Amino acid sequence: ETVTDTVFCNSLRAQSKGLVYNQWVRAGPRKQTFYTPSEVNAAIVACGGLDPGINIVVKEITCTLTLAYNVKRAWGVRFGWRGFTDPAAKEWLELTQDRVAHIHKEGG
Repeated sequence: ETVTDTVFCNSLRAQSKGLVYNQWVRAGPRKQTFYTPSEVNAAIVACGGLDPGINIVVKEITCTLTLAYNVKRAWGVRFGWRGFTDPAAKEWLELTQDRVAHIHKEGG
């Protein structure tokens, strides 16, 4: 299986700010993993706005990454795609099982 779904971020605006070119592989199930999960840092990004139910999704992805795949770290990216490139965006949150344990009971 070849992963062909890649997200690129190399806008003129980003370049004008001196940001480095970035690329990420879109998430999703694969027949074969191409990385050793225990060496992977994963990022979860939601694109903002009203998104009922997103907290439970973040919780379940975090738990799956840490328990089933044993990834090194899972991060929550704030401010949608802007959180990847804009230095003004707040720092990412490290997502742990303890941090997301009750997130589904919170709003926003």
